Amino acid sequence: MDMNSAPEKRAGRPVDIGKRVAVMQAAQKLFISNGFAGTSMDAIAEAAGVSKLTAYKYFGSKQQLFAQSVAAKCESVMGQLAIDHSAGHDLRECLLAFGNGFLSLILNPEAMAVQHLVITERERVPELGMIFFESAVRPISDKLAVMIARHEEAGDIATGDDPLAAAQDLLALWRGRPFMMLELGSGEMDADGLATHVTHCVDLCLKAWTPH
Repeated sequence: MDMNSAPEKRAGRPVDIGKRVAVMQAAQKLFISNGFAGTSMDAIAEAAGVSKLTAYKYFGSKQQLFAQSVAAKCESVMGQLAIDHSAGHDLRECLLAFGNGFLSLILNPEAMAVQHLVITERERVPELGMIFFESAVRPISDKLAVMIARHEEAGDIATGDDPLAAAQDLLALWRGRPFMMLELGSGEMDADGLATHVTHCVDLCLKAWTPH
């Protein structure tokens, strides 16, 4: 039997939200401390105080549990941004809010630990990279691309009719300098430095996207 596959589901009691949250929280801690490959569903269930069958009932597999844990963390941060990014609202202000939220997410110690986990274990568990991309990177890129597309349709900007590529470019700019400083051990930006960096990246892109 594939230990990463869920046992056959049966009709039964409704989902206990408290147990589901306990499983997810236990998984997040164990994934970071023991790695993905070094964390079993048995260990997650034991730490959460539930049976392994209960853990599988809520998440289906270890891969699904990892994906939902990452997605939940992203949503908890980015979902707090009440950004009205419809055409007619100031694009620069929307982008600044989005950028500050994005950096607060990816520079969060837990988020950085998950990213480190994906990088260090991708040779042993190749699917982790795609799971992380689909549950964390893609939703954020898509959300930003929607914002850019609406303003391009309104004639506010011109990205070359590729809002997703424009969104990915801007995300890469936001991520670049702060991560390079951390990875090279040359320090980290304080809150004012990060805000200035976000503004600089937004202004660079808006200049490049100026309609001709």
